[in-house]
Amino acid sequence: MRMCSLWFALLAAGAVAAARAATFERHVPADPRGEVDVSNVSGAIDITGWDKPEVYVKADTRSDSTKVEVTSERGHVSIRVIGHEGGISLFGGLIGSGGAARLHVEVPRGSELDVSAVSADVTSRGMLGTQRLQSVSGDITADVSGVDADVKSVSGDIQLRGNAQPGHFHVSSVSGDVSLQNSAGDLDATTTSGEISADLSPAGSVRLHTTSGDLTVTGRVGSGGTVEAQTVSGDATVRAGAQNGYEYEVRTFSGDIDDCFGKPAERTSRYGPGKSLMGRLGSGGARLRINTLSGDVSLCDH
Repeated sequence: MRMCSLWFALLAAGAVAAARAATFERHVPADPRGEVDVSNVSGAIDITGWDKPEVYVKADTRSDSTKVEVTSERGHVSIRVIGHEGGISLFGGLIGSGGAARLHVEVPRGSELDVSAVSADVTSRGMLGTQRLQSVSGDITADVSGVDADVKSVSGDIQLRGNAQPGHFHVSSVSGDVSLQNSAGDLDATTTSGEISADLSPAGSVRLHTTSGDLTVTGRVGSGGTVEAQTVSGDATVRAGAQNGYEYEVRTFSGDIDDCFGKPAERTSRYGPGKSLMGRLGSGGARLRINTLSGDVSLCDH
């Protein structure tokens, strides 16, 4: 009987929390090329660029104790989710806990965007200004268009979609995967145990590094561009070409090297491990370097 009473109390607490959920909406004027900061601990952040000189915020919260603070001053708009309601602990979780909010924000597409989250997923679409996006355990998905983008996650995946316009992109994740599509310009991507997949269209300076994840590179390298890919225990697959060809240098300590050029890899030592493959395609206007410790490498220009 006592256990049943406890469960009824827990269910009642959850029902009360659901009943107290609230919706928040606000419009504030904004500079078409101003700054917009958004922060949220848990839930979601969904941002869309539009052509109006204002910011629109809609938030669905789990509790009326969760507040959304919106301020606008001198070309800077700040959006913050604040407040946390205590809950009943059960199996490591909370029932009736507050502080979670699903944010939908529409901002001038030329704004400079700064977003931070803890366990919230982040989505950004239609933005043309500089973006700085970070989340601890949430996934990040964003359109990047010919501007600077700095994207960071600890355990969440990162997916960036470009439009073949040159930009400067810095991307890092600890255990999440990193994916870049139709990416042009300069790219620096790192991850510890996640995989990196980069589709170049075309690329200028590219640096990719992962510890135990695999690397995959496809697309085109720009004239005079460089690609440096390094992994410790992951495999590296490169299927990328260049208009005037490229010089390539591939090295691995204990892995194998495969290519579609018909050129066999050479041993770097007569008695110890290690293989290398070096050569040139066309005039060699671009440069490509791949290094692995124990991973295999596959290289082709198509």
